[in-house]
Amino acid sequence: MLAVRLARRLWLAYRYPLLAFCISRLALLVVVYLGLAMVPLASGEGLWRVFPDNLFLDGFGRWDSGWYFPIAENGYTNFLIPALKGQKDTAFFPAYPFLLSIVGSLGWRGMQLWGIAASNFLFGLGLCFLFDISKFFCNTRVARLAVSLAAFSPFSIFFSSIYTESLFFAASTASFWFSIRSQLAWAMLAASLASVTRVVGIICVPFAFLSFYFPAPLGSQASRQKRRLGPLILPATLTGASLLFLHLIYLQLRFGNAFQFVLSQRIWATESGLTKLSATWYPVFDLENVLKGHFNVMGIVNSASLAVAGSLVVLCFVRRWLPLSLSVWSLLTILVSSSLWFSGGRFISSIFPLYVMLALLLRRCPAELVVGVSALLMSLFAFLFSHWYWVA
Repeated sequence: MLAVRLARRLWLAYRYPLLAFCISRLALLVVVYLGLAMVPLASGEGLWRVFPDNLFLDGFGRWDSGWYFPIAENGYTNFLIPALKGQKDTAFFPAYPFLLSIVGSLGWRGMQLWGIAASNFLFGLGLCFLFDISKFFCNTRVARLAVSLAAFSPFSIFFSSIYTESLFFAASTASFWFSIRSQLAWAMLAASLASVTRVVGIICVPFAFLSFYFPAPLGSQASRQKRRLGPLILPATLTGASLLFLHLIYLQLRFGNAFQFVLSQRIWATESGLTKLSATWYPVFDLENVLKGHFNVMGIVNSASLAVAGSLVVLCFVRRWLPLSLSVWSLLTILVSSSLWFSGGRFISSIFPLYVMLALLLRRCPAELVVGVSALLMSLFAFLFSHWYWVA
């Protein structure tokens, strides 16, 4: 009976984000299934499939998913793979592969099947945290729109795939959720988890701590109610940096360089330099190229996503919509992510304050129209992703 009462309370409190999660994930399942059933996959060397006999699930394991399975099974090797432009597995952080290794013990096709299930569960959890955070700083209407925008975001396919986005989304939202509720220890643990999920995760640590100190937007009455920081700085810092510190020690002992993950991303960084960014945008200014479609559409989408997200954060600064901690964290995460601009859309998809900012910007627009347009883009990008066309 206790479990039933608890489930009832959770449903009453979070029925909107849970419904948004269920509807959006069901839509993705249908889109991916129909796409794979009706249109052949892209052809090329090295294209693999996770569930070739299950078209509902097969489309959720593509691209970087192939890096996480070997790490989860055998650990890091740091071997150079010439066929993949010299990429190394040490570029990927350990939290998500560790999660896969845990769920992999659950039985048949555990790592693949339960990996997808774990990603979806974490995304649903993150939506609930986002809902509460949005209500805390705004109101229920804005919270519902923010959750809908996140659930049906154009790059939402990654939240259901074997990718790090769902884990990072859940860990980062949890870190700020706990911090505004004065539960600093849990906030630092969640931020520490984010720090070993993605390179930018360590930024969560200081700003979740800042959110604990300034839990309300600047200029509000609540922003003047500061908490004592002195005795908390050292234990909070140690807790927040603990998991990343352990990973750095491991890299130093195993490969002789604590920052091996930086070296392993150098080749990717050269693939996304300013020269290639200019070459991506240059054809757009030629009408003939545009009419013929002779330009890198996804390169434009991904790089433009970073620019739009940055502009949205600047607007948030001006309007003082959210606390400084959330705004600065978002901006820094965008700036760091811009070094790999060809994955810009995927990277900004897990920066949760952007959904609150966008909801505040569009709060006077018809919600159905806004979410509907976003859902159409989500369907298009899910189709491209599941068919091995690069959107990441």
